[in-house]
Amino acid sequence: MTGRTWFKSRAWRLLSWAGLAAALPALWACNSRSLEAPVLKPDKTNTVTFQETVNRDIDILFLIDNSSSMSKSQTNLLANFPVFMDVLNTLPMGLPNVHIAVVSSDMGAGTGTGGCAGNGQAGIFQWGAPMTTCTPTTDGAKFLSNINGSANYTGDISTLFSCVAALGEGGCGFEQTLLSVTHALGADNFADGKPQPPQENQGFLREGAYLAIILITNEDDCSAPQGAASDLFPRSGDGSSVSGPLGPPTGYRCNAFGHLCNGAAPPIMSPMGMNDPGDLSTVVNMQNCVSAEDSGRLIPVALFAQAIKALKPDPASQILVAAISGLYPDNSRNAPYAVSWKKAPSGDPAGPWPEMVHSCVSAGDQSFADPGVRISEWVKQFGRNGVLQSICDTSFRPAMMRIADEIGRVLGPKCVSGVFNDKDPNTGGVQYDCVVTDHLKDVNTGNTTDSTVPACSENGGAHPCWSLDPDNTCKVPAGSPAGTVSLKLNTMRDGTAPSGLSQTISCALIAQP
Repeated sequence: MTGRTWFKSRAWRLLSWAGLAAALPALWACNSRSLEAPVLKPDKTNTVTFQETVNRDIDILFLIDNSSSMSKSQTNLLANFPVFMDVLNTLPMGLPNVHIAVVSSDMGAGTGTGGCAGNGQAGIFQWGAPMTTCTPTTDGAKFLSNINGSANYTGDISTLFSCVAALGEGGCGFEQTLLSVTHALGADNFADGKPQPPQENQGFLREGAYLAIILITNEDDCSAPQGAASDLFPRSGDGSSVSGPLGPPTGYRCNAFGHLCNGAAPPIMSPMGMNDPGDLSTVVNMQNCVSAEDSGRLIPVALFAQAIKALKPDPASQILVAAISGLYPDNSRNAPYAVSWKKAPSGDPAGPWPEMVHSCVSAGDQSFADPGVRISEWVKQFGRNGVLQSICDTSFRPAMMRIADEIGRVLGPKCVSGVFNDKDPNTGGVQYDCVVTDHLKDVNTGNTTDSTVPACSENGGAHPCWSLDPDNTCKVPAGSPAGTVSLKLNTMRDGTAPSGLSQTISCALIAQP
């Protein structure tokens, strides 16, 4: 990978998609007059896209931070991975056709930092413990596969995952998390319209499968444009002074040159100046921190999101991402973005060195995390299909169950939730104010043809047509407002739906005026 151009020049196509809209409950007015229901009107739109043909293939990539201080979080993950698999095994049609792989956050950081030599583990799938301890796959692949009950491993998948994912904490402390994931999947390098992952990762990413990416990390992403060759990372002979152009050779550079807080970079020099003992108690609280994007020295988060979305023709329905990390902002924990200073280990005469104040500390094993500004922003770019969970939770059990539930939702029936508008309340039943569109992709040309599908209640049931119907597989999302229902989209056709067909439904939702 030496000299590799990490992102080849290409026009990334932005695909806009709406997250699920939340409807507000209707309130009844109470005064001296008789109770009257307020007039309800649509003011939200819920847009969801589904694959029309049954598809139970999903590729699941875990990114596990293997830098120092991650051993406790790795133990938490391994202890709760069986819960993740239990949820997948109990989906209505059983375990999906899965590929499961593990990649580390170690992409190297040059020659000036211990444990960061070269390109690190280079986005190549890892096999945690030595192969003598982790039984090799039957086909030699570095990922686990179970297709219709035919597995490339022996024994229990949870036991083997616990072996594979035990990466330890000897990896580079400059975590290039998003770059590792993107390179592992070949999303940073397309040839003939196809992603080009490392040779060792070939065969994992299936063209028609859903994709889930799950990050477990306690520090923010520090992905630099030239990877390990970036001059952001320390080099031998660079010196170790806080007064240098990039500050001291620590991971704090990732914050100083990757974030903006109220439009300004986090400070490197202490406001107290030189190495005064009182200086070490100084804490600077920052507000409204975001990724520096084009004004920083890291690869913009938006570019990573575009690269991953380009892996699928319909990313809004085919890709789910999640992070168990240090969240920012995390209002439930009152998590700070704050900078403190410590005595320079080299006795730097220019003053103490900056470091991040941990945004959270686990009440259980005392593991901790720093604010994941870029990680959180990346996950949020996937809207409804982005899940954020705190790495400081005592147990990862709720997080793993939530992520597995979301995978089940993506793979599951075509359910639409909300407080639906009745566009013709004077007729019997609810006339759903929805528009359904078929998207048929030509596998030869790549062109997509859109066509509107009428409601069965409006065209006399002539095929094709659609209806929204109650179904016990459709569940109302937790925390939904009063009056929310979850209905299944059924499409009646003559014959079998063609391959490559997806469908979008947009429904008007109501709220109190």
